[in-house]
Amino acid sequence: MARIKCFGTFWRRDLIEWGEEGRNSFDIYGWRPSYKHWHKVSDEHHIEVNSQVGIYALHQSDRTIVYIGQAGRGEHSRLGNRLWQHTRNENADRWTHFSWFGLNAPSKEAEEAEEANGADLPEKTIALNELEALLITMVEPKLNKRGGDWGDATRYLQYSYIEDTRNGEIWNQNKKHFKKLLKRLDLLEKRMGETEV
Repeated sequence: MARIKCFGTFWRRDLIEWGEEGRNSFDIYGWRPSYKHWHKVSDEHHIEVNSQVGIYALHQSDRTIVYIGQAGRGEHSRLGNRLWQHTRNENADRWTHFSWFGLNAPSKEAEEAEEANGADLPEKTIALNELEALLITMVEPKLNKRGGDWGDATRYLQYSYIEDTRNGEIWNQNKKHFKKLLKRLDLLEKRMGETEV
């Protein structure tokens, strides 16, 4: 079963190294601080997340989530590609930070990540659809207009025997009043109809 293996929260968009060459020209790096060296970046803890498969969220500077999406359905839809696309569409000026949750183990090199991402993609696609749908449904980000893809899951609405009983009791207690009110409305409609002629 696909599961989240690494993540990063509230990363800054302005620290992504965007290149000039087009859609595949970006570098997104992370590092894992160790207990011993928490205050300084060590080369051995660097990771590359351009090619990560998973779920991501776009945030405004106040941490409000404005969009939730998935990365990894195809070769050109990895995390870096998806973020690059959001700098070129109607969302471009609406986010300053992002969070990501990856289904692949972190790697130091883009080539390693690409090889790992091809494995068990169908299983990951199902997991991505469900995770994305869950988060969109719970958070309701304002830029997710389509909603989540729940596949063949069935939605249920809440029902209460208590509420159903109450509604029945209210109707029975007020049945005479409702009938009188309906008769008065009928009379009023007839009178209005006579005055219009």
